[in-house]
Amino acid sequence: MSESYKNGKYKRITKVFEDKMLVSIKEETSVRGSNVVDFVFIKLFRDGEMIFNSTRDVAKNTTIRSYYNHGKMVLEEGNEGADSSRETMIFFDANEQPFEAFDKNLDGVVKQVSAERLSNYKKSFLIIKN
Repeated sequence: MSESYKNGKYKRITKVFEDKMLVSIKEETSVRGSNVVDFVFIKLFRDGEMIFNSTRDVAKNTTIRSYYNHGKMVLEEGNEGADSSRETMIFFDANEQPFEAFDKNLDGVVKQVSAERLSNYKKSFLIIKN
């Protein structure tokens, strides 16, 4: 574990190794320079390759989880707060661009998102990628 204060931010990083191979990194960050954590980032690795990444915004109580295959994101899912009635799942193609998205309600029912929302996801990821 390591801790640092830099540019007004506090970071605590914990790395876990098995047989000298990195299996996880957890980074807790405070943007206020205190020990109160604002964001938690977690990365999981298998055979040296990242297979999972999550970002938790503590104040907003939101979490985005990304799953990877051969170094490319294939699925991203996220909630919209503790009282949210749904999680959104976005599936990605070989170029890491969204091709389908679903909402899963608290009761477990899965429905496809509207064509408009899917189009918005596609546009937003094009901006991020470029």
